[in-house]
Parts: sequence; structure tokens; C-alpha cells
Amino acid sequence: MIGKRNLHPRALLLMVFILSLFFVPLNSADYCGDVNKDGGINILDVVDIINYKYKGGPPPMPEIIGDVNQSGEIDILDVIYIINFKYKGGPPPDCGIFDCAAVQGACRSGSSGAGGTLYSTANECLRESDGDNGMYVEMINGDLYVFHENAYYNCCLEYRVEFIIDGSNIIAYEYDDGEPCDCICYFDLESVLEDLEPFEYTTYTITLIGIDGQPVGTDIVSPEDFDYMSLNLVGNDLYVNHFDAYYNCCFEYQVVYSIMGNGINIFEFDIGSACYCICFFDLETIIEDIPTGQYFVTLFDLEGDTVGFESIEIVPEPELTDYSVGGCGTKARNDLEYIFDNGTLIMNHYDAYFNCTNVFSIEFNLSEDTLRFYEISTGSGYATCMCYYEMSATVINIPTGSYVAEIYQKQYPNSDIELYDRREILLE
Repeated sequence: MIGKRNLHPRALLLMVFILSLFFVPLNSADYCGDVNKDGGINILDVVDIINYKYKGGPPPMPEIIGDVNQSGEIDILDVIYIINFKYKGGPPPDCGIFDCAAVQGACRSGSSGAGGTLYSTANECLRESDGDNGMYVEMINGDLYVFHENAYYNCCLEYRVEFIIDGSNIIAYEYDDGEPCDCICYFDLESVLEDLEPFEYTTYTITLIGIDGQPVGTDIVSPEDFDYMSLNLVGNDLYVNHFDAYYNCCFEYQVVYSIMGNGINIFEFDIGSACYCICFFDLETIIEDIPTGQYFVTLFDLEGDTVGFESIEIVPEPELTDYSVGGCGTKARNDLEYIFDNGTLIMNHYDAYFNCTNVFSIEFNLSEDTLRFYEISTGSGYATCMCYYEMSATVINIPTGSYVAEIYQKQYPNSDIELYDRREILLE
């Protein structure tokens, strides 16, 4: 019943103060238990946890570095865990976080407000309005979205929007390129200005002008609204990009991550000293050798806010597991087939035409949507006859989809590899 004695916060503070003020040094990327990020686990980290739990102090950023026993929450047991580690030879804190590669781009102050292409869409005509006529904007993955809700326009509306950028002011003009009908409808409209660059340190003001030339409304986007997350899978390696991160100019990028169940949580840190300026950064985190499975990836910024979240699936790499070569026939069957079942692809080539004394190997690779089989002669002998061989190869872990299947042949060890057959196949 340790919870009933000697665990009052003030008693704990007194006890750890008396014991020692020395700290255990940490590696630069080992933040578990280092709640105040001063480079070591010490009395100040215990104070910060107690202040957070009992005195309304700020939480650790991110909170996972205060959960030193991986219980799923920060409580008095984490304080006891740190004390046992510091003074009683207990195990070191273990938050379930790991280092990963971190790539930091150059500091950017922003552009003069360049924008890319644009497009606009209109939904089906609404019978009734579901609210007031109005507009709002959002930055989504580097693009500016302008939404016009409950627009009361002609039923045969063909929606078009033109954007004019004047410094930090953006004016979006609506147009109707359609022929008029004898009815009026409510529409929810959307227009997108792609690849909008941050405008230095200034907030953009966006004004939407309706088809009648009257303002629909005004909204703003600030520099903090531009950042977003993008994921890219290369095999079992996950590349996490944080674009347009709005951080201190002397920012020094550091990242840790945790994998708990099907969740991958990534936490950004700044281990640099503060400067009196702010920059836009493009950041990249690389997590290697993630086990196969489905995951939900969340990226947290320096303040603990969510930059983005997205689901991913890491599938096993395609693998050639077996092949066989049989027969030496004198007649061609002119037969080539692909058999697919539950991720397993079998290639049967019934009339591979090679020298009679040949010894063979079969190789395979998958490049984007192209399946390539290589029938390779490895024998050193030569005979004055040719044979039709039956060749078969089995590949596992092939996703369903449309592919181009190719077969290449290398007739002799010193000959070139030549394309024998190419065809489109659907695996389902």
C-alpha cells in the first residue's frame, strides 16, 4: 500500500532534494525522462512532473517522455520510477521511443506570394439551404482551398474562379460560364489555388467576390497554417516530410518515434538555441525497417500539436520462391500463361527455345507496375541442337492490380539479354 505513505508531493520533493542534485547524462537524442530537456535526468524533471500532476503546470512536450514506465499515462508511479533509477539502481526510463534519421532543409523566409495552378468544383444543386451564404478558407497540403457554402446561383451553373494575388491580399472572383436556366439552386462550391507559397511573415487575407460582383466574405491564413505532412513508403522504410514548418531560425532538428500496436507516433524536438527570427523549414524523418502491417502515422510538432495523420500499409516484398525447368521438346506449344491466386503468381512458359545442353536459372523483379522474369542460360557447353523447355516460376506477395508482364531471355552466358514477350495482365 505504498500509495498511503510517504508519497505526498512535498515529501517527495524533500526526499529527492536531500539525496542528490546530480544528474545522469543523456545522449542528445535520448529524451525519455528528461522532461525539461536539459540533457539529463535529474531533480528538475521530478519537479516538472509533480508540478504538472498536482499544481497545474505545463505537460511534458511531448507527454510520452514523462511516461517513463510505459503505463499509458503520467502519474506518481513515474516519479517513483525516476527516483528508483537515480538512487536505488533501478532500470533506466523506457518510454518506448526510438531514434530515427532526421534531415533538415535550409531556412526560408518565404516568397513574395507565388501561387500555382487552380481549379474549381461545384456539387449537385441543393433543394434547400443548409445554412447561411458564406465562405471560409483552409490550407491543405500546401494548397489554398476556398469554400463557398449555400451559394444561390442559376441551376445551370458552370463554376469558374480566378485568383489575383497582390502582396498579402488574395482576391478570388467567381464566374458562371454556363447558359442560364429558368431556376435557381443552392450550391456548395470549392476552388483551389495550388502550391501557394508562404508570404514572408505576413498573414494572407482572402476575399471571395461572388458572381454578382458583391463580396461573399473574407478569411485569413497565417504562416502557421502552411505546414503539412507527407508520407512516402520505400519498401519497409517510411519517409515522413514536414513541409513549411514555421520554427525558430536557429532550429536544430531532432526526432524520436514510438510504435505501439498499429500506431506510429513521431515527435519533433528543437535542440538548438533560440534566435530572434522565424523561418520556414522542410524537414524529413526516416524510419527504417518497419514490420509489415497496417499503421496509423501521426506527426507532432514542437508544441505537441498534430501536423498530420495518415494510414499506411507495409506489405511484404515480392519474392521468387521457386522455379523449375523441364523437358527438351522438339515442338512448340506456343503457350505462355500467368496464374494468380491470393498474392501468389505462377508464370508458366511452355516453349522456351534454348540450346539443348543449357543449364538455367530464372530471376524476377518488380518495378512499379512491371513484372519482369529473366530466363538465363548458365551452362558453358554448346550442342548443335535446340530444345523447347517448359519453365515455371512462382512469386509470392504480389498485390492485386494491373501490370505489364515481361519475359527476358539470355541465350548464352556471353550473349545479351533480350525481350521475349510483353503483355498486360490483370491480377485480381
